[in-house]
Amino acid sequence: MTMSKQQQAFVAWLATVKQIWCLEGLKGELEWQMATTDHQHPGEYFASKTAEISGRQQVLWRSEEFRADALRLLANPGDLSEMQMGIIRATLRESQLPRTLPMKLVRQTVHAGMVGQSAWEEAGKDGRRTMEHLGGHLKKIVELQRMKGLAADPDDPYAGLARTQEPGLPSTKWLLDILEDLHRDLQPLVEEAVAFPDLGEIPALNKPHEANAFRLFTMGCLNRMGLEVDKLEIAQSSHPFCAPIAAPDDVRISIPLEYEKWWRLLLPGLHEAAHARYEQGFLPEWKYTPGARPASTGLHESIARFYECRVGRSLPFLELMLDMMGDMFPELKEWSPEKLYSALNRCTRQTVRVQADELTYNSHILLRVRIYQELIEGRLEVEDFSARWNELSLHYLGVEPESDALGCLRDPHPFMGIGYYGTYGIGNMVAAMFWREIEGVHPNIEVEIRKGNFEGLNRWLQTNIFCKGGVSTGFQLVEDVLGRPVGPYDLIQVMREHVAQLNRAY
Repeated sequence: MTMSKQQQAFVAWLATVKQIWCLEGLKGELEWQMATTDHQHPGEYFASKTAEISGRQQVLWRSEEFRADALRLLANPGDLSEMQMGIIRATLRESQLPRTLPMKLVRQTVHAGMVGQSAWEEAGKDGRRTMEHLGGHLKKIVELQRMKGLAADPDDPYAGLARTQEPGLPSTKWLLDILEDLHRDLQPLVEEAVAFPDLGEIPALNKPHEANAFRLFTMGCLNRMGLEVDKLEIAQSSHPFCAPIAAPDDVRISIPLEYEKWWRLLLPGLHEAAHARYEQGFLPEWKYTPGARPASTGLHESIARFYECRVGRSLPFLELMLDMMGDMFPELKEWSPEKLYSALNRCTRQTVRVQADELTYNSHILLRVRIYQELIEGRLEVEDFSARWNELSLHYLGVEPESDALGCLRDPHPFMGIGYYGTYGIGNMVAAMFWREIEGVHPNIEVEIRKGNFEGLNRWLQTNIFCKGGVSTGFQLVEDVLGRPVGPYDLIQVMREHVAQLNRAY
């Protein structure tokens, strides 16, 4: 069948789009190798290659012919489908910042980030995650990211950076206001929950176990949930992450298998496998286009937090897990699901974000957004970063970190690109909104989870979220699907129910 002229023009234009995102996959491959393989290369080895690839992407983004062809297609769509039109609009949206940034700045920013990530990784091996050792890397990255943010939005540079992760973000003020409101509204629940009795350690889940047994059990749990981890490449790294090299076909995750505590493996496994499931749910015919890209980082995070928290930390899921854990942990037969729920959801004041309970987690995000805004706006010098972090940690979390390695340098994200952290707060809120919607569609969802039947919730997410790709922003997709904008109301209500459940268990 002969294609129309508009279809032919779209296919010709799409070839450049696919080049851009294929190059993005090559960058992901380099980042994967740097983080997960036992290589002897310095960070410079990976940084120079990644910066060169970014430069080649920049040339494609800035092509006037590429942009003109897209605008012509939008002006005269002919028989183009809604998905095709969405891909054109999403590509034009994505191209706005690359078209304005100087080529040199793009290369320098990518290069400094990769070198910084490598330095952070190496510093963790010999106890040198200190500002004294890594401050120089961070200072350079902040300077470059500040220039990038100002180029994106001279009046609100932090939001300019954040929009590279969360397109459509109204402003930094909007983000901080909503996170401050969430922090304030959850504080009474935190005060109530931290006063609950400490049930102590769960010996069966805290004693050392052989890493491969950990891995097999965790993978079995995830597959039972329909997360299809048997289709993933799984590696080990010091910090868990998901690497979509060529979604939906080539998606990888890395989890920290060195954890001795079983629960410290399952939750990161749930989180990263859920990230991967989102990418696996894209339509394969749109590979290397926005049709097979995430709507936003916040939406990506909402899927991960949905499976980790709304499902993985829930009482029905733990009832299911107790049945599955019988062979590996026979001692757990003495524990009721309610007691296990209380012990594993214990609310504590601590400085490590990835180990934080649900009630305090959002305050970790608020701390980071506030301090990185101050850095990008030039109101905080890198030399004062550690002291300011400790000050805000005491204010928002009620505790100060014992060292930079447990505080301002605990995560690699500052070296990956500032503006990232707000997406975690958005993701938490959206995860709760999705849960409420699924409860309405499937009133017996908790009963189904207890039985090990995840078909209903998986199907809802695939139909309403995954297959839509990134043709809309995360904000727009949430409003289109749920009929209301992103907000904290559902998360606050879910957390109130969570604390009530904890209270009943004691």
